[in-house]
Amino acid sequence: MPLRTTERVVRFSQMDFKPSKQEELFLELIQGTPAPGKHCARNARFHLERAYRLMEVEPTMAAFCALTAEEEAANAIFHSLRRNRYQGWEKISPRDHKFKVALYPFITAVADLLQRTADTLRLEPQLFLDADKRWMLRFRLPQEIARPGKEIATTAPLEFNVIRNGRLYDFGAELEQLAKAQKKPIENHVRKLADVRNELLYANEAGVPRVLECERLVELQRKRVENLALVYTLIEQAGDGKQLAQQALFAFLKMMNRLPDDIQF
Repeated sequence: MPLRTTERVVRFSQMDFKPSKQEELFLELIQGTPAPGKHCARNARFHLERAYRLMEVEPTMAAFCALTAEEEAANAIFHSLRRNRYQGWEKISPRDHKFKVALYPFITAVADLLQRTADTLRLEPQLFLDADKRWMLRFRLPQEIARPGKEIATTAPLEFNVIRNGRLYDFGAELEQLAKAQKKPIENHVRKLADVRNELLYANEAGVPRVLECERLVELQRKRVENLALVYTLIEQAGDGKQLAQQALFAFLKMMNRLPDDIQF
């Protein structure tokens, strides 16, 4: 027994979480945000650290911790929307796993559209921190509207809307593409994602659950938590009612069938 215990301690230490410079930066930015969102974002990081330490000794619980990290990062964003009183925030159910696991695929769909648009217009967007450690967006203006000496523009990252056919866009085509990739309606995909944690804990007719690619899953969740941390700090720094965040919240609620009746979107 002592030999086994010693071996476990060695493995435990070898899988310590080593944060990247980017992750250290996000942690610094998170520390300056208000509670309770700050604590959720920090706890997401703690869950990742636990996942790394458990990977070789208990991969199932490592996977569980890694999935929980994503949900805590999503909770941080929900708290930020609530604290800043975004319209419709009260329709989010933060205790419902479906809301927490649906957020990252939704954000990915929105980001894909923005990236494709930027590539088409050759905007070359760059997100950076100014001297006050606030996020700013620098991009190249399209040739048809750029003035000499004014080819580059800088703005706060959420100070714009996505308009299609004269109306706020609900990112429906991107969400439809996500559903098509999963070969199921978006609501079924979200429900399946919400069941993953339970599938790690409980046996079923197929047998006892096992995690076969724990390290790959944990690394994937680490990237998701990093991206959600970015979104959280963007919203916190932007404050209340910023255009893109409000538009995205409406679209998210529409996807979850929770858009308030009095909002035309």
